[in-house]
Amino acid sequence: RGQVVPVDAHAATRPDDVRRSIGVLPQAMTSDLDLTVEENLIIYAQLYGVGRAERERRIGELLEAVELTEWRGAMTRALSGGMRRRLEIARGLIHEPKVFFMDEPTTGLDPVSRVRVWELLRRINAERGITLLITTHYMDEADFLCGRVAIIDQGRLAALDTPASLKRSVGDGATLDDVFVRYAGHDLKGARP
Repeated sequence: RGQVVPVDAHAATRPDDVRRSIGVLPQAMTSDLDLTVEENLIIYAQLYGVGRAERERRIGELLEAVELTEWRGAMTRALSGGMRRRLEIARGLIHEPKVFFMDEPTTGLDPVSRVRVWELLRRINAERGITLLITTHYMDEADFLCGRVAIIDQGRLAALDTPASLKRSVGDGATLDDVFVRYAGHDLKGARP
């Protein structure tokens, strides 16, 4: 079990400030299928206290960023899995958090949708300066998205470094899959062809 400690010294006395500074994307898709794309975003903006004028600006900006502008009035149930995931990313960013926690952001998506989500997350990080904290079992995803990768083995930190440094630690031509097997694959040593 881990603990996240906010940088703000007043976090214990102002938990609402902490909540406003973080965004969350759970592994399971949780958008309301009986609402429109826009309504899903409005509800979350209201929950975070984003005012009407600011909410309209952010919704327009985020729908453009996630390439769903033309789907604004569509029922969420009409979206593909990749489109719903992009909607949920927008929803997690509606209040402009400083840190965005994502649990397995591309699980269940087809390869094209996965790459679109990866490109979106990279762009969000570069343009908005939001820290992305991602849990994933897809090592190619970690390699593409992350500046630093932590390998967790049975709840303990087994390795932490840049993807390039971790791969070098295993050997020439190593992938992050090789790194994962080396640091966390106790029973798999030598099992790869």
